[in-house]
Amino acid sequence: DLRHEGRNADIFRANFAGDPRVYVPKIFWEHSSRQVLVMEFVEGRPLAEFFDSQADIETLKTLARNGADIVLKQIFQDGFFQADPHPGNVFVLDGNVLCILDFGMFGRLDKTALLVLSRVIQAAAKKDIDRLFKAARDLGVLPHESDRTELKIAVLDLLEQYHGLPLKQIDVPQLLRDIIQLVCRHRVGIRHDFLFLIKALGTIEANGSKLDPNFDMLSHAEPFIRSLVLRRFSPGQLLDDTQRFSEDLIQLARESPDHLLDILRQTRSGRLKIEFQHKGLEDPVSQFNRSSDKLVLGLVLAALIIASAMLAHADIGPNLPYSDIPMIGGVSFLIAGLTGFWIVFDILRSRKK
Repeated sequence: DLRHEGRNADIFRANFAGDPRVYVPKIFWEHSSRQVLVMEFVEGRPLAEFFDSQADIETLKTLARNGADIVLKQIFQDGFFQADPHPGNVFVLDGNVLCILDFGMFGRLDKTALLVLSRVIQAAAKKDIDRLFKAARDLGVLPHESDRTELKIAVLDLLEQYHGLPLKQIDVPQLLRDIIQLVCRHRVGIRHDFLFLIKALGTIEANGSKLDPNFDMLSHAEPFIRSLVLRRFSPGQLLDDTQRFSEDLIQLARESPDHLLDILRQTRSGRLKIEFQHKGLEDPVSQFNRSSDKLVLGLVLAALIIASAMLAHADIGPNLPYSDIPMIGGVSFLIAGLTGFWIVFDILRSRKK
């Protein structure tokens, strides 16, 4: 549905209203539909033409800085960002104004996700693995039940590689590749919005470096990241957190008596049910059942042997040929022998499994 792309363009335009560095083509809704999106015609030069152009250095530096600012604002301030800001989606207009053209692929980070992302960044900067993993779980990046011992070691090794380095010495593309490799190697579940985020950061770093070989994306992103971290402790955010916490407490206080009374009623009437789901007990229970079966067979075998011995000395019926042992005693010994052989065979077979 191309109307979705048009709505993305309208949101993007509203987020950058009043910013002279950005231009977003107008959407003509009266001529648009699910299959057709009619946009304002814009004349400009693709950003890629400036990668090898003879434009003056200041123009190229301005384009690199403005392009990075636009994407970083989308991510860390708006939480609504173009996931694929490659140079083919950007035109340069007169006055070095950047015109964004493609609005099909966008990532979204709501207010809560941005605040938790700030916790991830802060914990990573301090190499606090436990806080980092807790924040990652809150973002839905890590499953709660995962075995994280090896993953913690891998994350700590990654942080050690880059911790303490000046921002200019950090190879951003390599850092992003290391993160993706770690995620894939340890099969970490990650939201698609964060994959979009990594893709967007990698793209603007590549664009900036092609425009300005001295472009330092991390140094450029530092003010945006610092603002995101400090936003957690702003008076407005603290007031919002306090209000939300108070609402949760009030709701808990209102609902708890009814829930407790319901539990007491079910207990008194004998209708209280507790569901128990065991994990990992299937093998021990199965082993116990097999051992019990073998014990029973062993007792039966012992009884057969004793009975056979008693019958062998009894004077009952005809004897076996060329023997003074009663035939019934011989048959009993044969049955006991076959049973013993089967028990030994079953024990040896179960040990091989």
